[in-house]
Amino acid sequence: MIVEREYYVKLSEIGKENNPEKLKLVADLAFELGEFSFAETAMKQANDYSGLLLFYSSTQNRDKLKKLAEETKQKGVFNISFSSFFQLNDIDNCLALLVDAKRYPEAGIFCRTYCPNKLSEVIDKWNEV
Repeated sequence: MIVEREYYVKLSEIGKENNPEKLKLVADLAFELGEFSFAETAMKQANDYSGLLLFYSSTQNRDKLKKLAEETKQKGVFNISFSSFFQLNDIDNCLALLVDAKRYPEAGIFCRTYCPNKLSEVIDKWNEV
């Protein structure tokens, strides 16, 4: 228990820095110590979106997953945004991301599988290019 407290104090000191690599390390160590809120804070400061995606999806926190999807969409991190929307079963936003990124072949395959009624719209946009 004393060793954990010492680690926690050191993690807090390192967590005050604004170095993304160190903050990711802090988050990993905080997870090992079971300090989940501290780990989440460190990942947010480090902009560790993949870590946050893993954390929110494994804890089934739909509200924070939705916020992560919106934030990463605004910042142009479409892979994390798409994965977040997909886990939320938000098919419309997934398709919109693919179309906005001009990923028409992927959008067509996605439509064929998940929303066949929108396939003609995607093909029309693809043909415009």
